[in-house]
Amino acid sequence: MLRNVILKAPLNLVGLQSSLLLHSGASVNVASALQRACYSTSPNGNATPRSSWVGKGDRKRGVCNSRPARRHVVNGRHIPLHVNDLHKSNEGGRSYEKKKKYDSDLIVVLDMDECLIHAQFLSSPAHARVYAHQLQQQRRQQSRTNSTVSCPGAVDSFRVTLPDGDLVHVNVRPGLFEFLEAVTDRYETHIFTAALPIYADRVIDRLDPDGTRITGRWFRDSCTYDPLAGRGGGGGAYVKNLEKLPFDDLSRVVLVDNNPLSFLSHPENGILVNSFYTDPKDDALPQVLDLLNEIDEYPDVRPILAPRFGLEESLQQYLSSEKSRAFKCA
Repeated sequence: MLRNVILKAPLNLVGLQSSLLLHSGASVNVASALQRACYSTSPNGNATPRSSWVGKGDRKRGVCNSRPARRHVVNGRHIPLHVNDLHKSNEGGRSYEKKKKYDSDLIVVLDMDECLIHAQFLSSPAHARVYAHQLQQQRRQQSRTNSTVSCPGAVDSFRVTLPDGDLVHVNVRPGLFEFLEAVTDRYETHIFTAALPIYADRVIDRLDPDGTRITGRWFRDSCTYDPLAGRGGGGGAYVKNLEKLPFDDLSRVVLVDNNPLSFLSHPENGILVNSFYTDPKDDALPQVLDLLNEIDEYPDVRPILAPRFGLEESLQQYLSSEKSRAFKCA
């Protein structure tokens, strides 16, 4: 039952005993999870010790000013580090076409890396933080590659080859295809990832080979980069600002993600799950499906999810601690 795995107390991102992730099994140290979720690249230079994200009443959305970061070079080409470096080809607005008429008007937005799948860049492990922008992936690459790839029966997996020749091994979260079938049959479903399309599109093509289930694909250029969030973990964060997507009413939109910082702009819309790597006993997705079906009956999901996960208050506590850390380092 969901009540057995979702704690009633608010999530405390700076505490030592916090475990409000939608998680099956042992308690998760959310402070450690948050540190692992912090991304690895941040702009060089001194930035003002102030986050772009403030209280609910006057939350500001935007990108902090800073000097540009050094960009990675892959095969002689500069690879964008964040949304500021990307060409905005659709600056005038975003649109999409619904796949069909759904029984429910609830919109489900899913993260990809460490939420639905876990990818390992076999040819060029360093490209993980460029294409997928996952620090935890880079840290775990060496220790997990042998055990995961040599034991293909542990979890379902597949491989994709990127245009530059990179071979990517993809672990599939247990129950993913059944989950996608159930969710996309009833709810309009989108994938929102901080990864680049050159990698993410090929993974999504394997998850939705006919292109009939995933309504929208949103990549790094749809995220808002905050260089100050997560500075203690070595870099900024790609915040998933739902207002940048073409949704008319966020009261019926849910974002499922394993990175707490993804929810900075809309914590009241969030379902936080534990990160997936290789665990064959992971059963988070069936629990997410149960929760989606539970909240579908409410006209506004935010008053239900906000007290359930307590992300608003917890993220503010985390940002306050990051602000204090920035002042001490200044």
